[in-house]
This record gives sequence, C-alpha cells and structure tokens, in this order.
Amino acid sequence: MVETAAVEKSVVASGADRIVSTALLAPQKADSPEKISSLTALRFFAALCVVLHHMKGHFGLGSHFLEPFALDQGVSFFFVLSGFILSFVYGTRLQTVGSSQSEKKAWSKLVSTFLVARLARIWPLHIACLLLTLLLLPSKFQADFTVFNLLASLFLVQAWIPILDTTFAFNSVSWSLSAEFFFYLVFPLLIWQSNLPARRLANLTITLLSVTFFVALSGFFNLPEMACGTVSYHELLYAGPLCRVFEFTLGISAYYLFLALKQNTASKPVKSLETSWRAPLLFTALELAAVAASIASAFYSERIAHFLSGLLTFQTAAQAPLFTWLYHAGTVAPAFALTIVVFALNRGWFSRALGSPLLVYLGEISFSVYLVHRLLLYYYYNHFATFEGWLPITLYAGTVLAASHLLYVFVECPFRQAIVSCWKTKKPVWQLPQLAWFNRGFLAIDCLFIAALLLFIHFGQSAVAQVSQVQDNHSAVAARFGQDVELVASSVERRPEGAICYLTWRTLKAQSLEGFVSLQLRTAKDEYYKRRDYKRAWREDHLAEGALYQDKIILSNQELENTAFLKIGIWGIGNDLATLPAYAGNERLSDDKVTLPLAVK
Repeated sequence: MVETAAVEKSVVASGADRIVSTALLAPQKADSPEKISSLTALRFFAALCVVLHHMKGHFGLGSHFLEPFALDQGVSFFFVLSGFILSFVYGTRLQTVGSSQSEKKAWSKLVSTFLVARLARIWPLHIACLLLTLLLLPSKFQADFTVFNLLASLFLVQAWIPILDTTFAFNSVSWSLSAEFFFYLVFPLLIWQSNLPARRLANLTITLLSVTFFVALSGFFNLPEMACGTVSYHELLYAGPLCRVFEFTLGISAYYLFLALKQNTASKPVKSLETSWRAPLLFTALELAAVAASIASAFYSERIAHFLSGLLTFQTAAQAPLFTWLYHAGTVAPAFALTIVVFALNRGWFSRALGSPLLVYLGEISFSVYLVHRLLLYYYYNHFATFEGWLPITLYAGTVLAASHLLYVFVECPFRQAIVSCWKTKKPVWQLPQLAWFNRGFLAIDCLFIAALLLFIHFGQSAVAQVSQVQDNHSAVAARFGQDVELVASSVERRPEGAICYLTWRTLKAQSLEGFVSLQLRTAKDEYYKRRDYKRAWREDHLAEGALYQDKIILSNQELENTAFLKIGIWGIGNDLATLPAYAGNERLSDDKVTLPLAVK
C-alpha cells in the first residue's frame, strides 16, 4: 500500500483511477506498490474507444463505424477500474474504523485527505476544459449557459441532475467526472468492512437494486428517453451516478478477488506455478481469454441487452430504460472486471508488453485525452467539417495527443500537487513534473505541432461542402419540425450488405443546418429497438428558404430484420439541446417525433 506521502506524488486518474508516477516514462517496476503499469496502459485503449465513438459521422466515417460495438462502453471500463484502483491504494487503511477516539479521528482525517487528493486530480483539468469551451466554442458555451448549469458543472454535480441540457452542458464528457465525484464521496462507505465477502455481496446487491428502482421509476412515470427541461430516463440510467455506482462497486469486489489470487500464488512452494516455466503461457492464455470475453460482451451487448430487458421487465414502458443501462453498463462490466483482475496479476506476456514506457505514457495522459477530445471534435465540425479522409484524422489525433500532453504537464500535475500540498502544509507548492529526456522531446514536438496547426487554421481555407440538391418533385409532407424544416420524403433502398435510408428535407426559412436528427428504429409491435442519431449536417452552408437536401443513413441487415418503423425527430438546434416540436399536418405530435413505416424497395 502507498502511504500518504507517496500518494501526494502520484496521480489517481478520474473515471478509472490509476496511480502513475510523475517521473513520466521513467523505468519502473510494472507491479510496484505505486503503480500497476498494465492497467495504466489499458486506460488509453478505453479512452481511445470513447474517442472513436465520438468520431462516428465525422471525417467521412459513417454513423455505423465499428458497429455493433458500443465504443462508449469504455466509460464503463473507467468506472470499474476506478473502484479497483482506489481499493488498491486506500482499501487496507479505510476498510476498518477503530473503536478508540484517536482511531476514529485518524480515519476521518484520512477520508478528508482522500477526498482532497481526488478533487485535486479531477477538478483543475475540468476547469481548464471549461475555459477551453469558452475559448474554442463560444456559441456552445453561450447556448448552454445558465447560472444553474454553470454552478452544477463547477461543483461537479451535473450528472446528478437527469436533465439533458444540464447533464451534458459545456464539455459534455465531464458528466463522467460528476459521477466519479459521487463515487469518491461514497467510497469510504463502500470500502468499510469490504474485506468481508458478505459485505461486498451486500454492496453489489444494494447498488443493483438502485438500478432496478430507477428502471421501475422510469417505466412507472413513462419518462421520455431524452428531453430538455425535464427528467429523462437516458440521463437517469446512462449518466446518473446512482445507476453507474454498480460498476464502481464491482471494481472494489474485483480488487479483493485479485488480492486473493495474488496471495494464493504467493503462498505456494518454490516449484509452484508462479515460478514454473509454464506460468507465462498459462497467464497469457488467461489474459487472452479475458480480452476475448470483453470483446465478445461488447460485440453482443446489444443482443444480450434486448434479451434481458425483454425477459426481466413486466411493463413495456420499463423495457427501453433497462435496455439503456444494460447496453452501456450491465452487459460489459463483469467482463471488464475480469480483465482488470487478470492483467493486474501482471504474469502474462500481454500485461508485461503493456508495461512499455510508450503505452504507460499514453495511459497517463488518457485522462486529458478523454476530457479534451470532444471539444476539439466540436471545433472541427464547426469549422472544418468537410475536410475528410485520413489527413484530417491524422491531424485530429495529433492535436488531441499534443493538447493532452501539454495539459498533463502544465495543468494536471502542478495544480494537483499545489492543492494537496496546500491542504497538508497550508502552503501550495508549484512544481512541474520531472520528465525523462525523451519526454521533454515530446513536449517540444507538441509545441511545434500546435504552432503549425494554428498557422494552418489561420491561413488555410476551410472547404465548403455542397448540400445534396434534390429536385422539387415532392408534394407530400410527412412532418414539419417547428418553423425550421419539413420532412418531405423517406425511402429505403435495399443493398446486399443492408440498405440505405434516404430522408429528404425542405427548409422553411434561411438557416444553417445545426443540431441532430434523432432516428429511432422500432419493431413491428412499435417497440424500441435502437437509436441511430446523427449530426443534421456536417457543413457550414447557409441554406435559403425552400432548399431541399437529402440525408443517407446506412442500415445493416440485422437492423432491417428488427425494424418496421422509423421514429424521427430533431434536437440540439443552436447547440442548446432544444427539441423542435413536430407536427403532422396541424396536429402537434406528443413526443416531438414522427413515426413512418420502413418501406424497403
């Protein structure tokens, strides 16, 4: 275990905390008491999954990119790993409270130190990215701004409020920090007596019952999936900390499984499996099996979630909320916990390969990667959306890595150290991390890359996309959305690999195409199947009144087999997440979406 002084000079990342030395890329033991390098490296791959998830629909990538994997499940990995690593660092010291007054006082002081260290880890970078939102995306900041939203974001409670335009205000991915902040507050309660199997089982049961309660609540009140200004079940089940704390608790239990396995192998004789030549082969096979289980659970998570949500719900209205939680968390978290335990043992070839300096470095900056990538992506599609292909993908990846490295060195490390030292000695200590020589070289490359990119943005010209013009031979209007646009036609063209759904729109006023189309796929019984939301236009064109344009959505064969109706709506106009009211003729539709049959040619 790491003593308090050691914790102060290490980092425990938010979302999926990992302990990392500030001596970045310096040689270290992979299984040292301060760091499990293989888990640090795995953080980068989880963050990469989230980045790839948000890249769908950008750079010429289709909205079906890498499906059926739900790449945003990387957040679930973060939450499970967070419970594991916090238990690794603080478990022994926080799991018991002495009976004497002095022991209780020492425990309370340790809890206070723990909370300050956690806030020092996540809050400075969160504030830095909030300022970057104001600098890079002033229109989004202004659209999201209310005193309530700003205060909720500053105090990291935005995910505690299951309202769309509050949960995802400003830097939208920071909702996971809000959930993490809640986990930090309840961690002393969850870790207390967690060395007892009965206590761990009780914690898992309680947190799972919390999910059940909110699923039932969503069904009972028939909450909308996503709505502005009111509670919606997506924010409740996907982002709500009371529903995501199960993954964190599972990580705590995974730590004690890891501890039991490690102690068991350590107690064997010298000729045990641990020292046998067969050990690397066996543990490598276990690592491969754990990764395969995680990949398989992610690949089949949609099918599993559909099966379980239909099996476990007694009222139809609760099926979609339960599916939301299962799809994003419940189906993959156990496999992630198993992977974390196996790689934490650090006995196979894969875990040892993950201890390479470069992968550990990428893992250490993964928190910055996670927080900054969405802002840079917003900036891209606000200014360079029609610049597509491998070149912009490379530039975007380089920008994310360079910005993340700079934020890590000049924001994360020094501000964390200053806050922790101020708490301990009442005097902040400002010091940049001690970096290996080739890491300093990376910093120089980062600065040159950012400078060159700024010159390119300043002197280069953004390509302007051409809207797909459609002949005005559509007389019927399927639906009108506010005073902005009307849907004049929809059709589906069959292809061997699936089909292409064409949606033809007509503008009702001069406008820029902003916001998102919410495209729900529904079964023959009009039950929710899945969502295929997409950006309404990746362009900067200003369309005149009466202009027609067409969207193309690729549907897989599996989606076609399970879809009989499309439910279509528009939200997020002007970056304020507002939903446009939908009308069929003069009749206002109740949920701001029009339902159309899926007619395949």
